[in-house]
Amino acid sequence: MAELLAALYDFRGQLVLWTGGYILLYALASNLSFLIRESAATRWQRIISPLEQGIPGAILGFAFYIGLPYLALLLGITNPQLMGLLPQDWIPGLGISILFGLGGFFLLFVLWFFYLRSLRTREVQKVNTLQSINRFATLWSVIQFQAHWAFLRSAPLLLFGEYHGVFLGFGLFLLERGTNPYLRRGLFQEGQEKNLHIASLALISAIAFYFTQNLWLTAALHLAIELSLWGLLRKIMIPYQETNLQRVSA
Repeated sequence: MAELLAALYDFRGQLVLWTGGYILLYALASNLSFLIRESAATRWQRIISPLEQGIPGAILGFAFYIGLPYLALLLGITNPQLMGLLPQDWIPGLGISILFGLGGFFLLFVLWFFYLRSLRTREVQKVNTLQSINRFATLWSVIQFQAHWAFLRSAPLLLFGEYHGVFLGFGLFLLERGTNPYLRRGLFQEGQEKNLHIASLALISAIAFYFTQNLWLTAALHLAIELSLWGLLRKIMIPYQETNLQRVSA
């Protein structure tokens, strides 16, 4: 018993407990939201709906994705080295980031291009990212996801080392997403391209982080891929979409 308590108060034990609690909090919040929305309790639906949208939703998202990892840093549960905030050498990491950025961009561009080409013309209009690019919203999303993924990687990196830790951290992200009933319900249905895109970026980020151990470069890579990908797809697909609409009208 004494050994168990000592392990819980050990640095590694605390980080494992925080990581498990972090995932559990996500699971509880997503499942509670799902149960309330699926129930007939309109009173609770009126309470929870404003919390998931607008400013309250943004505050809750900030608290979860950035606030809790930052609190873990302040309390010494994790450290800047594990999260990649204090990289040792920038120059080799920069070259590797550019290489992975080009590879990740090309892969995602090809997948999205043929996916959008396969849609009927009017269905392409439903892909909102093609209509406009909100650079601030994209930057904010990148910051949240990278902070989130960095914290999930911390415990596996500490326990299993760089190689296994990075990919086990990616596995924890998939496990966390798997606890979300909204995602499970639509897993084998149409309209899951956004979730697959996020998972692809998480994997690209994990591989880039393994080679660079630099969260700043990984986040810059993520942002560059997002902005350039949607910008190029928008320039290509909107004229293609408009040409097809003219053909259908004629």
